Amino acid sequence: MLFGFKAKCVIGTLAGELLSIFSPFDDPRTTKAPRGLVYGIPVPFELAPTFFSGFLGIETISADERTQLGRLLGVELTESCCKDLDLQIQRFVAGVALAQQLPSWKDYAGRLKEIAAICDQLLEAARRFHDLIFWKPNDDPPKAGALSLDSSVKHYFYLSGARPEIVVDLSTVPALCADNLKTIQPLASRRGTKQNLNFYLFMQSLFHLAQESGADITLPSGQIKEKFNSSDRPPFFKFVREALDLALQKGRAAIEQSDLPPLEKDEALRRLAHCRKTDGGILGYLNQVRAAAAASEEQSVSEK
Repeated sequence: MLFGFKAKCVIGTLAGELLSIFSPFDDPRTTKAPRGLVYGIPVPFELAPTFFSGFLGIETISADERTQLGRLLGVELTESCCKDLDLQIQRFVAGVALAQQLPSWKDYAGRLKEIAAICDQLLEAARRFHDLIFWKPNDDPPKAGALSLDSSVKHYFYLSGARPEIVVDLSTVPALCADNLKTIQPLASRRGTKQNLNFYLFMQSLFHLAQESGADITLPSGQIKEKFNSSDRPPFFKFVREALDLALQKGRAAIEQSDLPPLEKDEALRRLAHCRKTDGGILGYLNQVRAAAAASEEQSVSEK
């Protein structure tokens, strides 16, 4: 029995980016393929909750906003950094808006573990099938007076013309599962809702963006009394607050104009509003991000 899928796939480019174009019914290069069912996936593709880029029309960072963010951070933000921030905002807002549709990291981890387990089962089943069907010179010789069950069955299949072929090539799949689980399992194991994890990843992206820009990563002390926008916050914290406010502002406008059903839209707006954390709430996430970055750096040093 042969297994496969009938979807058509071709390789193309869009704005200089390599894409794999999929269509479930016809060649996506023809006009027969329904436009709404043709989509492109970037190559290489990262295994993660994935949304269609055109679903939410999120306004990009303006020149004035870029200047303000750089002033707060204490370094000039490059055009590349702003494009990265636009992408992180898009991911963050999409994670909020599509929370009911996007699979969780725990879902991904479970599926990879299931595939890895099936790989082991397939290999074991192929070995067992081979041992039951094919006669080998080193099989146990027949006892005096009769063929054994094993020999009888194997000779029957051979003399009846059975020449089954077993081709099981799983050389890459288990390794891909293992490599991705190294990244996904820690995310899947984090406590809290998908929304909390989405917020953590956004804070993490801002931390790395500031780090790559050469900014000073300093956090307030644990004793925060004022809830919002205190003037004595360090530059990095002010940058994070401003970036979050921009994400919430642009995200709200995008969700309001999206094609989400009314009930889902209302729920998405409610979830987005809940992301407006107090300074203490933001600090809690940033402390987690900084601790994780320090642990990762320490592990990298020890492995060298």
